Amino acid sequence: MWRQSGSWEGEFQVDTESIGCSALDVGISERFVTMDTLGSIIPHITAGAECEHRTEAIERLKYLAHTGHSGLLTGPHGTGKTRCLAELATQLRREGVSVAQVNLTAVSAEEVPWRISTRLGSGLLSGTRDLECWLWLQEYAEATAMTQRRLAFLLDHVDRADDAVIRPVNRMMDAFGSRCSWIFAGGSDLSPAWTAFLNEHVWLRVELKDLARREAMQLLTRDLLERGCTARFTPDGIDAAQEISQGRVGQLRRLAELAALAIEADGGSEIDRHLVEALSLEMSTSSVSR
Repeated sequence: MWRQSGSWEGEFQVDTESIGCSALDVGISERFVTMDTLGSIIPHITAGAECEHRTEAIERLKYLAHTGHSGLLTGPHGTGKTRCLAELATQLRREGVSVAQVNLTAVSAEEVPWRISTRLGSGLLSGTRDLECWLWLQEYAEATAMTQRRLAFLLDHVDRADDAVIRPVNRMMDAFGSRCSWIFAGGSDLSPAWTAFLNEHVWLRVELKDLARREAMQLLTRDLLERGCTARFTPDGIDAAQEISQGRVGQLRRLAELAALAIEADGGSEIDRHLVEALSLEMSTSSVSR
């Protein structure tokens, strides 16, 4: 059993600080949330996130999607929330869950029903009347309930969303009911309105944190292999990458990309501190030019 205090009841205990997952205080005292151990949710976890606690985070979010609960994926900028959400969508579709994924950045309240309906395959054109979008969504919700199909809504960048977006989202949550899961993702700088809304509706919060050195090494190694690069980061190269990126996933991935290109161009089998520092200068130059 998962306690809102952030630990498992029974013999198996999870250090939530080390995996970056914590429960969200929803304002209900002594609330308990039933949740099986990770191993029995899915016995064989495949690599799909940047490191162990990201794999754990995805598994927790998948559990919410399969059980009709709602969750919040949060963390500092650059920790890989959008990538984690994309991987979650891929795995859910593979497991037979219908997914509607929407980025709420600069989306108006009036656009929300159209954007979500198109993600569900409505085929409605941009500019379709609001009433038509809502009618389509209502019919889709009724069909989902009749067929008992699992459906997950993944709403990214709620920290950049207008407060007015809450109203149509809340209306849709009521229309689709308990068989559908809503996973929200965003940074910690939420508006008071979004904070209150999420406190009311979210069952579990999963927090991503900057990568530690060992996790950074795992990400860099995997990214090089995916690019077909057989070179490896030396210990001082990993230290330099960790220092420069401060554990931010996006910057680590950019370093791995530039390192693979440098090895392809100049040869070599090792990526040391000297090369990483040179690549970081290139990263700084390119960010300024943008």
